[in-house]
Amino acid sequence: MQWPDYFPNDCPPEDAQAATGDVYRLVKQNPPEARDFIPLREKTGKDFGEQECQACGLSVFRSFDDAVGVKNRGRGMGNRLIAKGSLSRHLGKVKQTPSRAFGQSHHTWWVPTEVEPWSVFHVVQIPQED
Repeated sequence: MQWPDYFPNDCPPEDAQAATGDVYRLVKQNPPEARDFIPLREKTGKDFGEQECQACGLSVFRSFDDAVGVKNRGRGMGNRLIAKGSLSRHLGKVKQTPSRAFGQSHHTWWVPTEVEPWSVFHVVQIPQED
């Protein structure tokens, strides 16, 4: 797999596994588009220090409920849509990266340069009108 040039050495980490199974991601577009899959490192261009490799990946959740929880906590996520994607080995590497803010099912997904991540996702939940 060819990784983007901005990935630091040893990224994805050695203990990351082949990307397989269903995951959920918060997106703005229906259907999801390329701009819904820009890593934080690319969006901001800032140095994330020890978290640099994780910032080069994309946040995904193994649990639909965790995705809903993050969406409902606010921080600008309330208007996001929840999209489901089915990952397979050629789509990169993943590693569980749980946190208090994102829950236990949070994973970081590192996407190779030749992959269009939005192409394997479809929206499964749209925000309800008040």
